[in-house]
Amino acid sequence: MRIRTLAFVAATTAAVAFTVSAQESAPSTPPVQDAMPPAAESPAAPASATTGAKLEAGAQVTDAAGGEIGAIQSVTEGTGGQTVIVQIDGQLYSLPASTLSTASGKIVSRNTKDQITAASKPTP
Repeated sequence: MRIRTLAFVAATTAAVAFTVSAQESAPSTPPVQDAMPPAAESPAAPASATTGAKLEAGAQVTDAAGGEIGAIQSVTEGTGGQTVIVQIDGQLYSLPASTLSTASGKIVSRNTKDQITAASKPTP
C-alpha cells in the first residue's frame, strides 16, 4: 500500500512539473485574428474580414452596381453564423451575413434586390 501511494505521489508530481514546464516554455503566439493582415476592401471579401461599414441596424445595403436594396433592421448571431434582417420595400428578409461585404465604406450584397426577393420569402 505504501509503495502504491509513493508511486502515485511521484507520478502526480511529475505530471504537474511537466505541465508547469510546458506552460513556461511554450512560445507566446498572438491569436489567429491578430496574426492575419487585414483584407483589402472588395465586394468578394466577407464583411467580417473588411473594414469600413459595419453590419448594424440602420446601415444601407446596395448591390454591386450601386443599386439600393434596403436597410439593415437587425443582426443576429446563430449557430450557422450571423444573419442580417434587411427591410426591402416594406418587407423583412433574412440574409446570411456571408452574402454581404464592404466596398468603399458601403455594405454590398452579392445578390440584387430582385434576386433576394425572388429567392426567399419575407420573414414574419
